[in-house]
Amino acid sequence: MDILLCDIPMSAEAKFGRFRHLGSASPPYNILLLGTILTRRGHNVRLTTEDQSLEEVAGLAREFNPQVIGATFMTMGYPRLKAFTQTMKRAAPKALLIAGGYHASIYPEAVLATHPLLTAVFKGESEISLPQFLDVTKGGAFAPSDLREVPGIAFRTEAGAIETTLPAPLIDDLDTLPFPDYDLIPDFFERFRPAVTRHYFRTPQAYFLTGRGCPYSCHFCGRLILGRKIRQNSPDYTVALIEHARKRHHIRSMLFADEFFTVNKKTMRALTALLHKHDLHTIDWSCNGRVNVMDEDYARMLSQAGCRQIGFGIESGSQKILDLLNKNDTVEAQAKALQAAVAGGIEAYGSFIIGSPGETRETLEETHRFVLDAPLAYISTCFFTPLPGSYYWNPEAYAPYGTLIDDNLENYNTFSGIPFLPHGLGRDDLLAFQRRLYRDFYLRPSRFLAEFRHIANPTSWRYAIRIAQGLVLAG
Repeated sequence: MDILLCDIPMSAEAKFGRFRHLGSASPPYNILLLGTILTRRGHNVRLTTEDQSLEEVAGLAREFNPQVIGATFMTMGYPRLKAFTQTMKRAAPKALLIAGGYHASIYPEAVLATHPLLTAVFKGESEISLPQFLDVTKGGAFAPSDLREVPGIAFRTEAGAIETTLPAPLIDDLDTLPFPDYDLIPDFFERFRPAVTRHYFRTPQAYFLTGRGCPYSCHFCGRLILGRKIRQNSPDYTVALIEHARKRHHIRSMLFADEFFTVNKKTMRALTALLHKHDLHTIDWSCNGRVNVMDEDYARMLSQAGCRQIGFGIESGSQKILDLLNKNDTVEAQAKALQAAVAGGIEAYGSFIIGSPGETRETLEETHRFVLDAPLAYISTCFFTPLPGSYYWNPEAYAPYGTLIDDNLENYNTFSGIPFLPHGLGRDDLLAFQRRLYRDFYLRPSRFLAEFRHIANPTSWRYAIRIAQGLVLAG
């Protein structure tokens, strides 16, 4: 079958607002992996990415004339789904339209009910359910009741009612999944760039996602659709994936996008040993981590295996805010973890949330002091957003602490949209604090001196231009 999988079009300005020149361009890893799986099953697959316009995607649909068109989207992309389905139906009238992704996984019935052009909506992991859907619908001659055998979807019956099938099974052994075929996205390594916080990483840079699941219950996050159990690729699989990417695409650095890449020390010891054994420790890489597993010896082991930067979701320098976000961390533990990472030879990057429930001028000042006192190399900020599926999506949860002032999901991008205001703080207060935090952190003489280490790196100079443009446009 001819299949078109699409990341719903969305410009950098829509995603990052005034920081559009500073934002990263991450690959649509979900449809990249799905496309790889379907290609191996004999389907003819094409992919589109969010940086392409709706008109460009429509042109491809007319030319390709696929039998199935699938769309994936986050919450902020959901308001664009109607225009997408209408445009695709005009471009390829005979194509079955399906949808999946984060927002669709949380509300499959509601998405299907409000978008009559969709044949089915997928919930959670689709590596098993999508191939089964294609087997059932092959050629377009199927009855809606046939879809009852496909797990993890919502569909319409012959009578027009909406039914949801049993959940699709989670993939326990991620090693059974194929390596992503980056060639499915033309010029992949030229089009997708790392964030400015990794400006000194040599390109091409590979983007890997080697784990799924989250055991924590942070109140600002709703990503429990992949389960509470952390599932990870084995060290052998990960090393084989790296070797494949180096041989085929000549990668010079790597980003492990897993939120809990370093959480299992036993796995990481085995992985770092293999990186040395296969001479892959010479490839620079970055990852994310949790502060509760970081110590100096652990950081040194990671550093010696090629890790140059680790990111932590610090969120706030106020214990009050951390507790209201249910982070299960302490300010002291976060500071200790940052110090341990740096002492072990890794640069530390911290992300922070501004305007959380319970935020006050005093808690903002606590965050300001934390940022300036901690041994952080880079920081980023976002504005608190009560995302669907999270604890604070419920008005009864956030009402004691603030007010929702914008329910337009297109503005739920966390970088420039400010849909929630804590009691006692206005939009201008939060914007002013963000500007001051960036100014006081990045314009310190010590930060300028630190960046001089990369003066001979041409990649860094290209990023310096982006940073300058972004700071000017961000005001």
